[in-house]
Amino acid sequence: MSTIIWRNVGEYTHFLNCVNGHIVSFKVDSAEAKKIINNPNHYEFDCEAEKVFRTTGNQYNSRLCRGNLIKLGLEFKFPTIVNIELSRRCSLRCIHCYIGNKNLSSSELSVFEKMDDCNIDGFLKKLKDLGVFLVVITGGEPFISKKLQNFLRIATEKGFLIEIFSNLQNLPDWFLRNKYEDFRIGRIQTSIYSSIFKIHDEITKSAGSLKRNLKNLNLLIKNGYFVEVATPLMRKNIISWERTKFFFEEKKISQNFSWPIADEYYGTKKKSSLNIFGQSFSHFIEKNLDFLLEKKCFESDEYICEAEKAIFAVSATGDVFPCSQMPLPVGNICNKKIKDIIYGKDMSKIGSLKWKDVLKEKVFNFCPGINYTDAGDVLIKPKHMFGAIATLNNKMERR
Repeated sequence: MSTIIWRNVGEYTHFLNCVNGHIVSFKVDSAEAKKIINNPNHYEFDCEAEKVFRTTGNQYNSRLCRGNLIKLGLEFKFPTIVNIELSRRCSLRCIHCYIGNKNLSSSELSVFEKMDDCNIDGFLKKLKDLGVFLVVITGGEPFISKKLQNFLRIATEKGFLIEIFSNLQNLPDWFLRNKYEDFRIGRIQTSIYSSIFKIHDEITKSAGSLKRNLKNLNLLIKNGYFVEVATPLMRKNIISWERTKFFFEEKKISQNFSWPIADEYYGTKKKSSLNIFGQSFSHFIEKNLDFLLEKKCFESDEYICEAEKAIFAVSATGDVFPCSQMPLPVGNICNKKIKDIIYGKDMSKIGSLKWKDVLKEKVFNFCPGINYTDAGDVLIKPKHMFGAIATLNNKMERR
């Protein structure tokens, strides 16, 4: 299976190396692009193209691709990454989950689970025509869905790079039977809240969940997959963040922290009380200075983020969001063409947000999606986040 995938959008064809993440763009049509892919040795390439066509490897790594795909989408003005919420069902009931228990336990099939192979193929073709390279399959828990195997197979056949976000409580037999080369999976991400079993299992509300997670995580690594651990910070696990970081550093497994915890997207419960602030947050920041990113150029015409322009998301009900962290529907694939939604006026409103639209105040880790979920306005930070960062401002200014 080729490690190089390509998209023809307008006058240009863009080639992505799924191993090293490098991208090169040529002003050629689809016919010429196929010739390049089939016979790269017949062409003379410059240094950048060499990195795409001459570099080989054994492991797909979408983490290396993400930044370049976002840059490509912003420069050429087409979406390169999509998040697909395959199902909202899940085997865990994590205390911070944004989905809500009603949806997590629902037996209702998602829009995608109702699709047959022909419909899945047609939907993915539309994404490919838009220019999407990377399909991120999320949930709920994707491995619960009987349609995941079909999605992986068809997406691979159509030349997509794939990511899966999973709780890794159970890997089905069909997945374990497949060879690494059968699917073009560039990353499998899982959430581990603490390396201390008691803390992790209390957050998931499932005894033995960390043990199952680590067992399957190690199995994936053994089978050749690039895996990554996400650790959302909250009051329940902040005491163990250093131990957790060291645990994965020792195992040489990529791990990163995230903050804040957002309110439920589809439910009504507020989750801000789970967030860390004060001394515990200050201690974390003092040892992770790069975690807070400050924005200073408020008058610029620079776009706030890549939502709508390079990325978008589709929920289990078919609603299209500007990004996976902004549950603000701008259309639904059940009653409107995906292309019309992506380039429609409702989506463009979100994509037009610029830094000059933001109030002139110190801004750290500004996210329109979290703003919308917790404060109801894409340009206003939620109070709990503003308060936590305000405390840090004084300390940072005294340094």
